[in-house]
Amino acid sequence: MSSRLSVALLLVVLTAAHAMADEVYLLDKKWGSHGSANGQFDGNIGLSIKGDRLYTAECNNARVQIFDLNGVFKGKFGVSGTGSGQLNAPRQVVLDSLLNYFVVDSENARVTRFNSAYVPMAGWGTEGTGNLNFKAPWRLAINPTTNMLYVADMNNNRISQWTTGGSFVRVWGSKGTANGQFDSPDGVAVDSAGYVYVADDANHRIQRFTATGVYVGKWTVGPATPPGSPCAIATSTSGHVFVGDVGYGTIRKYTTSGTLVTSFGSVGTGAGQFYGIDGIAVDGQGRVFVSDGNTPTCRIQRFVPDLLPTAPTTVTIGPKPPHDNDNLTASASGATDGDSATLIYKYQWYKSSNGTTWLAGPAGSTVLASATTIGQYWKVVAVAYDGKACGPWKSSVAVKIVANTLAPALSATALQAGDGGLAVTLTLATPAAVEAQLCNLAGIVVAASPACELPGGISALLLPARSRSGARLPAGQYLLRLQARDASGTLNSTLCPLALR
Repeated sequence: MSSRLSVALLLVVLTAAHAMADEVYLLDKKWGSHGSANGQFDGNIGLSIKGDRLYTAECNNARVQIFDLNGVFKGKFGVSGTGSGQLNAPRQVVLDSLLNYFVVDSENARVTRFNSAYVPMAGWGTEGTGNLNFKAPWRLAINPTTNMLYVADMNNNRISQWTTGGSFVRVWGSKGTANGQFDSPDGVAVDSAGYVYVADDANHRIQRFTATGVYVGKWTVGPATPPGSPCAIATSTSGHVFVGDVGYGTIRKYTTSGTLVTSFGSVGTGAGQFYGIDGIAVDGQGRVFVSDGNTPTCRIQRFVPDLLPTAPTTVTIGPKPPHDNDNLTASASGATDGDSATLIYKYQWYKSSNGTTWLAGPAGSTVLASATTIGQYWKVVAVAYDGKACGPWKSSVAVKIVANTLAPALSATALQAGDGGLAVTLTLATPAAVEAQLCNLAGIVVAASPACELPGGISALLLPARSRSGARLPAGQYLLRLQARDASGTLNSTLCPLALR
C-alpha cells in the first residue's frame, strides 16, 4: 500500500471530471471518516456489492462492515489476529449465492470463509509460492454463475482459481511484461460472461482472460507519460469495466475490449476527489461506489451516471444591432438530452472594449442598458442544464453597442378639429413602423392608431381623439406614447404629456 500511495503523492495531477462523449458521473453521496467506530474506516478499504448491500473489508481495523446502498450501517464482523477465523489486513470480501463470505486476508496469506451468520468456517492458504500458497493476496472476485473464486496473488504475480469449497483449480501468470504475465497484479474482476479482468499495476495495463485463464487481450491505462497505475477494478451489468487509476486519482470506464468511455475524479481530498483509490463497486442502477481509506479521507463516495445535454444549436442576442438604450436579451434553442430530462438554458455574458480581450460580465438572460456603453462588444455563452449537470457551451456572435439614432424627435399639438383629432409631428432618422397610443394619467390606453409605415425625416400623424367606442374624449391631461420599430426589429419609444381642450 505504501508504494502505491507514494506514487499517488508524486503524481499530483488534477484531472477535472470530463466526459469523452456525453456521459458524466456526478457525486451524490459520501460517508465515512477516520476511526474504528461503526461507519468509520482505517486503511485500505475493499468494496463489493451483493443485492442491496455494500460490503467493506478494512485493512487496519481487521473487519468487514455492511451498509445499505445509501451508506446506512447494518452490521460488522471480524476479529484481529492470526488464529483460525481471525483477520490480519483483510483487503476484500465477496459473497456466493448462499451468502457465505470469502475474505482475502493479505497478512495471513489466506482466504477466510464465514457463513451467513458471520461464523468462521474452514479457510485455505498459507505463505509461500506453491499452488496452495499465497504471497500478499490483494483482491478476489467471484463468478456468480459458477461460484468460482479468483484471487489476485500480488507478490506471486499470478491469478489463483478456487472453488468456494476451497478446492484448488489452477493458477496462471508469472512475473514479466509479456501477454499473460504480471507485475504486481492487485485487482481482479469477473463480468457476466465469465471473463476475468486483472489490474496489472506495475505494467500499467488491464489484461482480459477467459474463465480458465486463457489470454484474450489487454489495454493500457491512462496516458503514455506518466503512465497510469491501475489498482481497483470492477465490472457492471451494462458490460463495462471500471478501473481506479491511483496515480491520477481517476476512475476510468472502459468497454470490455478496452475502449475508454469516460473518466472522472482527480487527486485531492475534496468532494469527488481521491487521495488514494482502494475499491470500486457498481450496483444494478449503474451507480459507482469508490473507497479511499487513506488518512485524512477514509470514506466512500457514490457517483451517479448522467447523460449530458447537447450544446444549443442557436444562441442569439437581441435586439440587433443593440443601441445604447436597449437591454441585451439572450436566447438559445436546439439542445437535447439523452435522459429525456427537462432542459433550461443558463447564460454567461462577456464584454470587451476591442472585440478581442474579454472579461466576464453578469450571468442571466439579460444585461441592462445601463451596464453597456457605446463602442463596447458583448457576447453570451449558453449551456443547457438538465437538473444535474450542464452540457457543452455554445457562444453567440459578438455584437457592438451603437448610438441610438432611431429615437424620434417629437412635437405634439392638440387641435380643436371637428372630429376631435390630434395632429402629431415627428422626425425619424430611418423609415419605421410607428404606432401611437393616447393614455390617461393612470396609463390606460383610451385611444390608438394602427401602426403605419413612415419614411425617414419629418412626418405627420393624425390620432383620433375619440375612445374605442367612438365617444369624444373629454378635455384634460393625457399621455401620448409613440413607438417606432425599424426594419431590423429595433424598438424605440417615447412618452409625451399633452392636454386636450
